[in-house]
Amino acid sequence: MTGWRIDTEVLPLVWCQVEFAAGEVRIDDPRSTKTRKPGSFPSPTISRRVLKAQRKLTESLNSAYVFCHVAGTPLGNA
Repeated sequence: MTGWRIDTEVLPLVWCQVEFAAGEVRIDDPRSTKTRKPGSFPSPTISRRVLKAQRKLTESLNSAYVFCHVAGTPLGNA
């Protein structure tokens, strides 16, 4: 949907990069993108629902990461 790379652009996302009110997700670190430029993705309804569900799953964890579980195992704290 975004064309973003899983390992360098999606998995490192932290909640401060998700703007629910503005309806977008930002990549702030240009070093993590192919073009070496920061970017943003408008968050359509379906991805906004997924992000809100993910937020609900992670809000009790001590992690700033949006995706902080791999196969049900919590990753390190951020």
